[in-house]
This record gives sequence, structure tokens and C-alpha cells, in this order.
Amino acid sequence: MAKTIKQLADELGVSKQTIRYHLKSLPVKFTGKDSNGIITINTTGARLIKNKIVNKTRNIAGKQPQQKSSLPVNNQEQINSLLQRLDTLEQTYHEQLLNKDQEITRLHNTLDQTQKLLDQSQQLQLIAEKKVDEFKKISNTSNKNKKNHQKTWWSKLF
Repeated sequence: MAKTIKQLADELGVSKQTIRYHLKSLPVKFTGKDSNGIITINTTGARLIKNKIVNKTRNIAGKQPQQKSSLPVNNQEQINSLLQRLDTLEQTYHEQLLNKDQEITRLHNTLDQTQKLLDQSQQLQLIAEKKVDEFKKISNTSNKNKKNHQKTWWSKLF
């Protein structure tokens, strides 16, 4: 007995568009029109469309459990990947921290050396100032002696 698109769609629980989509792939010999011009599908065509729809829903239903069972594996792979990346980052940060510690130690040593050099420079400056003061004192005394010596020489003449 021939069925209309609406009757077949209601029977299979799908939309009329789905039936029309599958109807396009069937040969014309499985379809016809009734006296009112409504498209009908003979029993063989209806059975072929039914098989396609049932197989398609089975494939969709069959894929979902596989996806669910593969998700934990995929999640485990993601977890392992993230753990590995975390370990790599931890090692990198540890190496960077060690490098920073070494740099800080080097900078402290440089600062200590600079401080020692500054102290030495200040001591040398102080010594130099003392020598300049001594030289000025010696120079002043020698100038006084020269003046005294000159007076006595002049005094001898006159």
C-alpha cells in the first residue's frame, strides 16, 4: 500500500523534510502521485527510506557511547600532557630562580668590591690632603726662613 510523505514521516518519527531528502536518492519507480497530485511512496520505497533512517540513527546512537568511552582516555591524555607541561614549567622556573640567585650573589660581590674601592679611594684622598697640608706648612716655614735670611743679609750690608 502506498504512503504519503506525511504518513511515512509520522510512522518513523522524523520530519517531512527528512523523508523528502531520502526520497531524492531513490529511483523514480518507487514514487508516484495519487488523484489529488500528492506524492506517494510504494512499500518498497518506504522500506528503503525506513532502512536508511534506522541505520543513520543507529550510527549516531552507536557513536555516542564510543565517544563517551573515549573521553576518559582523551581526558587522561590531556591530564598527562598538562602534567608534563607543568613539570617542564617547574623545571624552567627552578633554573631561572637558580640563575637569579647566582646573579644576586654576583651583584653583592660587585657591590662589596665597589665599597672597598670607595673606602680605599677616600683613604688615599685623605692621605693626599695631609701631604698637601704638610707641604704647605713646609713651604710656609721655608718662606719665613728665606725672609728672615734676607733681612739678615740686608742688615749685614747696611
